[in-house]
Amino acid sequence: MSRVPTYISGQVQISQMLDIQSRLNDSQTQVNTEKKSQDYAGIATDSFRLISFENQSSRIERYSANNGVAKIRLDTMQNSVNSSQASLQEYKALLLDFAARDYNDMSQEDTKALDSIRAQSFTAMKDLQYYLNTSVDGRYLFSGGKTDVPPVEMPWGNVDEFADVYDGTNTVFPETRAANLADVDFSARTVDMTNQTVGGTSYGTIEDTSGVAADTFITGSPLTSDSFGKLLINPTIPSDSTKGSIVSDQPNAFSGLSVGMTFFLDDDNAVENTGGTAVTDRQSGIYTITDISSDGKTMTIVPPPAGTGGTTAQIPSTAGAEIRLTAPEGARISVKNSAGQNEDYTIHWPTNADLTTAGYDLTTDLINGKKLFVSPPFAPSSTGYGTTQNNVTISASSYYQGDTLQLTHRVDDTRTIALGINALDPAFEKAFRGLGIMAQGVKMDSSDPTKVDAAEMRRRVDTALDLVNDALQHSTSSSEEPSDLVGLGYRLGSNQKVLQNSIDEAASFRAFLDNRVTDMENVNMLDAVTRMNDDAQALEVSYSAMSKISKLSLLNYL
Repeated sequence: MSRVPTYISGQVQISQMLDIQSRLNDSQTQVNTEKKSQDYAGIATDSFRLISFENQSSRIERYSANNGVAKIRLDTMQNSVNSSQASLQEYKALLLDFAARDYNDMSQEDTKALDSIRAQSFTAMKDLQYYLNTSVDGRYLFSGGKTDVPPVEMPWGNVDEFADVYDGTNTVFPETRAANLADVDFSARTVDMTNQTVGGTSYGTIEDTSGVAADTFITGSPLTSDSFGKLLINPTIPSDSTKGSIVSDQPNAFSGLSVGMTFFLDDDNAVENTGGTAVTDRQSGIYTITDISSDGKTMTIVPPPAGTGGTTAQIPSTAGAEIRLTAPEGARISVKNSAGQNEDYTIHWPTNADLTTAGYDLTTDLINGKKLFVSPPFAPSSTGYGTTQNNVTISASSYYQGDTLQLTHRVDDTRTIALGINALDPAFEKAFRGLGIMAQGVKMDSSDPTKVDAAEMRRRVDTALDLVNDALQHSTSSSEEPSDLVGLGYRLGSNQKVLQNSIDEAASFRAFLDNRVTDMENVNMLDAVTRMNDDAQALEVSYSAMSKISKLSLLNYL
């Protein structure tokens, strides 16, 4: 044997050198990448927590990005609300100046002021339309769920075009929310269109003669005694003898209705006096809601119901009574595809008393919903007057083209905020209504057509001022819906604060998670470099030692 090292010892030395070389490669990789390992297996003890932290950080990043987009939308909505508020404040000052004028003897200066305030009213309406039709990234912000549809549609280019539709005499701008937002569609009906004088007023009458029970001028599903229970019918209310009330014994029986809605009441011929004794008096007829109590049990209505001999009547809960909605008083409807009456009209219902005097049986001739009363009356000389016409469409649509879907935004795993502000909100609707009342055509004095109807002008100015004021800041004494631009600004500001806080909190928490991930993933560079140098030196010594050992032989040893 000429060599000292054996095959076995050589293989052991090579294996040890390869181990050192592997450690050196790992050390070099750690120094180059600053990571403890290139896969989770290299940090097995921390891998579960590391993956959990990484997933949590990624989820927070997505929420933060979505919150950033939502905040941009809220900022834009806030700007629109603020701009609308500023526009209405400016308009209110102009209207207050006009309100100080005397309308009984309109001078040339007063006439110019009237023309100016009407034009300014229309301009303010178009301003609101512009602000509410704001979009971000192709999404309309005030359309509810219909984000691809502009929420406000006003097809008129100037105040004269607006007055061509709402002339202020025959077709007047709606003065209740229900009438302003009326959305009815009576399509392809067979009707007779004639005139009738009721209570000294000439009305146009549209009677459905289709002969099918379902073809009536009724909207929505009826309320029945199953939902409203027992009803008390009061012919007057203490504060106003021109109004009556209907009181249910069921809480929230009328909460689904709103001020301005018009309905047919079918008493099922079951009226009793308050002692429970059946009477022959009937309460069936047509009524318009002027107020609904906060508990939803009481409706104030016009005209006053008959009652029982002028006192309270009642309809028991066992009766098959019904309340059915119809086109509301004051709503504008359009007639299309008729022989000669394709115009805009205002729904105008005569009082039950006048209808009875005119020969109507309310229980058979009216509450079946087969007749509408409108103004102005039809021209008797027009084509198709007094004849049966087929495929006539009667429709009404509001300025609002969106839907009522209440959008929400998820801020994080546990929080959501409501973004349910749309152009249908009462704050905007009241503003449009007040502006429309002033922008419509002027009603002239019936005794002197060269003069403005001063009483009507004063009423319109006062109504418009009340609506604009209520749109800016709701009054608790108002029967209008409780919403205003100030409140909308607060709601948007609160949501903006929630989103900004969430974005800030997410940034802080992500920084914490990233630090923990770094601690688990990254190496200590001083330790890593020291280990690499040690391993390099060890490998160098190992190669040198093996080289010397491989040269040893027994001959040299002896």
